[in-house]
Amino acid sequence: MVAVNSRFTQAAFAQAFPGLPLPRVLAPALNLAAYDTPPPPPRDPAVAALRSPRRLVLSINRFERKKGLRLAIDAAALLPRDVCLVVAGGWDVNVRENTDHLRELVAHARALGLSTRVIAPRAASERALALLPSDAERLPAFADADAPPPPPVDVLFVPSFSEGQRAFLLAHAQCVVYTPANEHLGIVPLEAMYMRVPVVAVDSGGPRETVVHGETGYLCEPSPDHFAEAIARVLAAPVDQRRAMGDAGRARVLQHFSLDAYADKLEALFETMFEYPPAVSAVLGVLMTLFIVGTSAVVILVLVLVS
Repeated sequence: MVAVNSRFTQAAFAQAFPGLPLPRVLAPALNLAAYDTPPPPPRDPAVAALRSPRRLVLSINRFERKKGLRLAIDAAALLPRDVCLVVAGGWDVNVRENTDHLRELVAHARALGLSTRVIAPRAASERALALLPSDAERLPAFADADAPPPPPVDVLFVPSFSEGQRAFLLAHAQCVVYTPANEHLGIVPLEAMYMRVPVVAVDSGGPRETVVHGETGYLCEPSPDHFAEAIARVLAAPVDQRRAMGDAGRARVLQHFSLDAYADKLEALFETMFEYPPAVSAVLGVLMTLFIVGTSAVVILVLVLVS
């Protein structure tokens, strides 16, 4: 039995292996308990640095070029100046693309005339600080809960964000933007929908199976104009309409992407394993055996050559 995480991946599999039976679709589950924890108190310096009087639009993704983060910044340039785009994501000091691309995005935002801030990861090493933009802000040891928020900016970059920062941002964001094209599934839209935040995503790949257009968010063409229009529509919606969109997103995650839903789908897959005709089961067994034997032979050959 072969299973993939989305119908989009299933179609890609069929294109790559036209002679094999279609794999079943088993979308991964979201560990909902990880998102039910309230955000840290304002005295936490990592959270205090995120406070803003502006409306927050959130992007969560690794700092990789294929994630299309420039699209979010280009769309932000078309939005009113009472909006702050937060670009948070995985940033590894040992991954050259991460360090280079963060610098590229900061430079791109400033070239568009957008004001920026970069918050250094907590306990960042001297090496990490040297690879961040030169004006990256170090987090203090303590924060004054009564102090005013930091000066508002158009784009706030949060590399290597903590779980507490993620919780704060998802709790305060009015919209989450998801910019990768042809993503095989995409967990971020599910995180946002569970936290009752409307999603604006590229109309391709996995988000077509997670985001319900006009109900839990909007799917649009990957252009700044289309993204800015969809984000503005979310921000301009009455509070009750935005709340209804958030409630619909949470209900969708609970129904289709919770651990209970995953368990039900997995059980159904096991049941279908016994429905294959004997010939098909034999072919799949032979293919799996060949794969295991071939992989083992390669490993043994490598070990022999190394030794």
